[in-house]
Amino acid sequence: MLEITTPLESRAYVELTRRIQAHYHVVSEWDEKGQSLLIPGGQRAVSPGTMHIGGDWSHAAFYLVAGAIGRGEIHLTGLDPNSAQGDRALVSILRDMGADIRWEGDELVARASKLHGLHADCSQIPDVVPALAVAMAAAGESRISGAARLRIKESDRLSAMCAALSAAGACIRETEDGLLIRGGKRLCAARIDGCNDHRIVMAMAVASAIADGELTLTDAEATAKSAPAFWNEFASLGGQAR
Repeated sequence: MLEITTPLESRAYVELTRRIQAHYHVVSEWDEKGQSLLIPGGQRAVSPGTMHIGGDWSHAAFYLVAGAIGRGEIHLTGLDPNSAQGDRALVSILRDMGADIRWEGDELVARASKLHGLHADCSQIPDVVPALAVAMAAAGESRISGAARLRIKESDRLSAMCAALSAAGACIRETEDGLLIRGGKRLCAARIDGCNDHRIVMAMAVASAIADGELTLTDAEATAKSAPAFWNEFASLGGQAR
């Protein structure tokens, strides 16, 4: 039995693992309070033969934001609308901000929209915070909370995003567990420290869509950690990088 002694953040990753295990006939069950996970011993994994692995919602987050703050529309394929990945919740958050994001057949289409601010508790979806912060920089007064764990990622992502957006002229400040952003105005040309963090670099690349001038990013190669094709994808969508 696994007993959780503190509030479980990013629970979706546990559920995603349990779903994959179930395909291999390995079962587990939460107790009534959802704090203890019973995993019977002696189980043997049995191959399901063939499995379909859906697209990565964490990576899709950058393109959902790019579509919402850009000038046209972006079509995303390969995503599972019923995925156990928690980061698909960004679709609902962006829609609540006014984004035109809808399924058209098997494609998820994000269109340029006028966004407004809101408060988002990101305790269960911390990986989308860099991308979401960019969307909020294009919107009204917004707040991100529940994201203190981002301070111990590849970088202190709260501090890194605050510094990056501030350098580009955004009105933003840190809180203990999040960010306060007063968005709605264009960004300006700036030199951005990518902090050798793939999500910071990709978020600020997307932020160039609302910048009047060039954003010069350090550590551009950090995208290789999770998205080795990112700069090719960026260029295919009309982004300019050199």
